[in-house]
Amino acid sequence: MRPALSAVLLLSGLLAACVTTPDGRPGADASSSSPGPAAAEGGEAADSRVAALPPLPRLDLADIMTWPRDRLVGNLGTPVFRRKDKGAEILRFRGEGCVLDLYLYPEGPGGAPRIAHVEAREDGGRATDKAACLNRTPRPRGTAS
Repeated sequence: MRPALSAVLLLSGLLAACVTTPDGRPGADASSSSPGPAAAEGGEAADSRVAALPPLPRLDLADIMTWPRDRLVGNLGTPVFRRKDKGAEILRFRGEGCVLDLYLYPEGPGGAPRIAHVEAREDGGRATDKAACLNRTPRPRGTAS
């Protein structure tokens, strides 16, 4: 065996000995699915104490129609597609199983762009409910709506 390969294998073995289990005990596999001491005693495992995130608040399609572009992006996240075309701006957001296209036009000359038209379709291309697709977008948490 070559010396460099031997050194790598030796270091790998030494590092593997430093692995601990999720409850802090030495072990061979830190990703082991064996329950911690609380589960063995009839209590809950440590991982089950993590609370699930509350659902995101529902967005109303009529409300977002009045939002300026920066508020849209702040609440919906970065669009997966963006295009400017003849004064319009198209922002595309992906939801769970759907695509939401927002068409923004400026409010008068030099005005802020606002949504003028919305289209929603399933991943397969068939039209779907716009409000439902809006609420299936993976919005960032902690944004004010």
